[in-house]
Amino acid sequence: MFVPQSALLMNNDSTTVFVEVAPWTFERRIVELSYDEGVDARVLKGLKGGERVVVAGGVLLNDD
Repeated sequence: MFVPQSALLMNNDSTTVFVEVAPWTFERRIVELSYDEGVDARVLKGLKGGERVVVAGGVLLNDD
């Protein structure tokens, strides 16, 4: 599965994305990447097919 580079957030030593778990409800999820393919990155672990991720502005979400 591929996600846009813009969806990736650096969080300490891990790479994360925000996943929509309910309408307007998001959770931060750690992902494991294989490689970057231009504007996209290949995700090996952390996401399932069909899950929706925040692709822009994720850094503005508060996940406290």
